Amino acid sequence: MFTTRRLVTGAALLTSTLLVAAGCTTGGAGAPPELTPPNKTRITNGNGTSWNRSRHIMSADGRFLVFDSLATDLVAGVDPNGADTDVFLFDRVAGTTTRLSNSPETSERAQISSNGAYIVWEQRTQTTSKEIRYTVATGTTEELNNSQDASVANDGTVAFATGAALVPADTNNFNDVYTIDLAGVPTLHTQGNGNAREVAISGDGSTMAVYSEATNLTADVDNNGSGGDIFLIDTATDIVTRVSNSSQTNFEGPGGSSLSDDGQYLVFDGMQTDLVAAPDPNGSGFDVFLYSRSSSSTVRITSGNDISGYPVISANGNYVALVSAASNLTVGPDANAGGIDSFIWQRSNAMFTRMTNGNSLAPDFSGNNDAIAGASGISNDGRWVTFSSSATNLTAGVDNNGSRLDIFLIDRA
Repeated sequence: MFTTRRLVTGAALLTSTLLVAAGCTTGGAGAPPELTPPNKTRITNGNGTSWNRSRHIMSADGRFLVFDSLATDLVAGVDPNGADTDVFLFDRVAGTTTRLSNSPETSERAQISSNGAYIVWEQRTQTTSKEIRYTVATGTTEELNNSQDASVANDGTVAFATGAALVPADTNNFNDVYTIDLAGVPTLHTQGNGNAREVAISGDGSTMAVYSEATNLTADVDNNGSGGDIFLIDTATDIVTRVSNSSQTNFEGPGGSSLSDDGQYLVFDGMQTDLVAAPDPNGSGFDVFLYSRSSSSTVRITSGNDISGYPVISANGNYVALVSAASNLTVGPDANAGGIDSFIWQRSNAMFTRMTNGNSLAPDFSGNNDAIAGASGISNDGRWVTFSSSATNLTAGVDNNGSRLDIFLIDRA
């Protein structure tokens, strides 16, 4: 079993802040304090960096967690690709860590279905890339060739983008959006005049979100031309809806997009300042947005004084986990003064809670620097939260890899 440790710091009182006026956030009095910091556990303490740059990395019940790692000593046995990246599965109930990838190739960007039944990841060389689908119950893997940026639904359906023509009707020579079922049958869903990438699928498989540079997926006016936008796709009808229609280009954020299980809520990050009417305090810095499918409306979740990104929404749509360098999303001191911290936003009351307040500095969303980077994850009930951090003081004990990234688990109970 893993050991849970309580972090005790001078910043013992963490508070939340209210989202007001079409998505603007302000820190101030009136937000209820957390009387004790959450319990944090270091999941990885190996000889290399551990992180995750994908979206859905935790099952909805908080039991399973997938991540990428360069460490060679997290599990016993020979590491087939040495110090290259592998994919691991952590079982919170059993307290075990398992290496899922056993290939000499690079394996990374793992994602798990919200019911914890299926996992996908990218396996690549310098010249080839393919997705691997893993069935948790049987421990079996299947190669899905010529695919990338994959996401997996609860029934094992994998959504992805590829430039390969997997069906005869695909004739446009661009990266298009496909799904492939457990029988291995591919279905083409879009065929635009620009490339698609960063595909996400809802847990029930009804909806996909995708970033695309195509200008002809919808009938409305494309305000930024080939600058790229985020779209929703109904998998049953292939009806496409444009979520972002900014006049500014380079919309895509570093963390992609994330859908609730029923496809009703979408979170994404981007630099655009004109998606909502409210002023953008950090200018053209990255922010996190929430789109409601029922109301066809977008709200800026973060309006802090610095960048925010890598959002993931819980399967039931009640919580959003994200990382931010902003110091004013919550009231109280920011111990790392400009470093990136992990936050939880609750949709029902529009309040933030800071999950970390460690000694990690140097905000960097690329994953190439030793700061908090990559995706967070959160369970349906909001109790279990995961994130990656290079902070060395979030838990007691020795940090075996020093200031390199590790995976942490928070118990908010």
